[in-house]
Amino acid sequence: MVLMPNTEHLDLALISGLERKDPLILFWPTNGIPVGQLTIPTPQAWREFVLSLGLPDGIPEIVRAKYQRAEML
Repeated sequence: MVLMPNTEHLDLALISGLERKDPLILFWPTNGIPVGQLTIPTPQAWREFVLSLGLPDGIPEIVRAKYQRAEML
């Protein structure tokens, strides 16, 4: 199980008017490819990507708290 981030700082209303002409392209490891490309076409897709990131079970609570603070920055 992966801990999902606190979503109140990822309110979609804050980014709903930020449409992009071109997609955001990140170099991100995917499917065993260490330098894969990740294409994110919309702010909504970016939000979904960020929400998919999280910590696995077994991580100490103090580390989880620091991770959640870092996400809000």
